[in-house]
Amino acid sequence: AIATLIQTQQGLTDALNVGGNANANANIAQLVPNNNNNIPKISIRIPNYKGKLQENVVAWLLQIQSIFCIQGINGDDTQIHYAATG
Repeated sequence: AIATLIQTQQGLTDALNVGGNANANANIAQLVPNNNNNIPKISIRIPNYKGKLQENVVAWLLQIQSIFCIQGINGDDTQIHYAATG
């Protein structure tokens, strides 16, 4: 992991030095992968379930399931992460 970090930093340094500042952004864009498009994001706040007597866990689960469906969150691991962290 450290070797990869060092290689990436060296590549970024080289990209900044090649062709001046005009080409720096283009060179960096080639070195750094853009993974932001693959990460599902929720644009609304997920309600918290606290386990109080007056709370209904089934209603909460239906709310969470609806949010995931609308937002396109399909993976179980991702759904569990968002439900657990709010």
